[in-house]
Amino acid sequence: MRTILFLLCITFKIQAQEIRFPVKASSNKKYLVDQNGKAVFINGCASWRLPYALTLKEVKQYLVNRKANGFNAVMIHITRILTRSMI
Repeated sequence: MRTILFLLCITFKIQAQEIRFPVKASSNKKYLVDQNGKAVFINGCASWRLPYALTLKEVKQYLVNRKANGFNAVMIHITRILTRSMI
């Protein structure tokens, strides 16, 4: 099954969806739609340490790469940096 899925992915060109923000719930509350009423497919990746593990230049390169590969969402971890005085 994995082989078939892989072959489908390399056979068909995957293209990023044009989304008109902000998105909202559909009238039946079962999926997201954009401002034109088109269903939104969220294709994302998790990059938890992105905000504090890379330089700004590296982050920009990474996000350009994700967009070029058809991703429209990136999940990151945002946390406040604790100092010794806060602990």
